[in-house]
Amino acid sequence: MKKILVPTDFSKNALNATRYAIQVANQFGSTIMLLHTYEVQATTGTFIAIENYIKGEAKKAMTALIEKIGPELKNGASLKSEIFNGSPISAIPRVAVNYDLVIMGTQGATGLLETFIGSTASGVINRCKKPVLVIPNEAEYKPLSNI
Repeated sequence: MKKILVPTDFSKNALNATRYAIQVANQFGSTIMLLHTYEVQATTGTFIAIENYIKGEAKKAMTALIEKIGPELKNGASLKSEIFNGSPISAIPRVAVNYDLVIMGTQGATGLLETFIGSTASGVINRCKKPVLVIPNEAEYKPLSNI
C-alpha cells in the first residue's frame, strides 16, 4: 500500500477521510495523492472563464488543505495533489488504476446503496478496479491489521 488516492471536495467528510488516509500512510510510509475534480462541460469563452475561476479556487483550497494536514505526516509518508475538470465518478476510477488503494469520505444520498455510502462513493465503487475504503464522517482511525 505505497500509493493511496484520496478524492476530496474539501468538505468535512472528505477531511475526515483524508486524516484517516494519513494514518494509513503513516503506518506504511505511503504517498497520498489528493485528487479534486470539478465539472465544467462547455468550452465557450464564458465557460472557460468560469472554469479558470473554479480551478483557481480549487487550487487555493488544495493549498490550504495541504498546509493544514501536511504536519500530520510521519514515517516517510508524503502528499501530492492534482486538480482537473471531470466527473468524480468517472475520473476517480480512471486515476485509481495507478494506485493501490482509494480512501474517500461519504455523505449519504438516496437509494439503497447510496443511503449507506453516498452516490459518488457508490459510483466509484461500481466502476473502480482497485479497493475503495469508504470512511463515514464519524469514523475514527484504528490501526489496520487485516485488509
